[in-house]
Amino acid sequence: MSTDTDPHILYSSADHECLAFCSLVEAEPGECVRDFDAHVAHMEAFHRCYMVANRACRLWANMVKTLDVEMIVPQHGHPFKGREMIARFLDWISQLACGVDLITPADYRVP
Repeated sequence: MSTDTDPHILYSSADHECLAFCSLVEAEPGECVRDFDAHVAHMEAFHRCYMVANRACRLWANMVKTLDVEMIVPQHGHPFKGREMIARFLDWISQLACGVDLITPADYRVP
């Protein structure tokens, strides 16, 4: 993760990316997310699978909330531009059950 203090851009890496899932979104590469609710469908599976736990997501989101950020630009995926869109993403990721949160006793049954 790095920030550019002049235009207030957060360049994020694996902590916020969609890989192939975002390629399903009908948008040009680099085009900013316009409809957050529609975009969630394209990034949710990646984040549920690759984020380690909700606690890590919450800590990351809380840290980002302390920064003066006007755009989040993921390594793979569409940028989130504007404070409202960034707040929606941070609220969403802060509540996402993911990684080890999804493990149940059914995942550890003797075959």
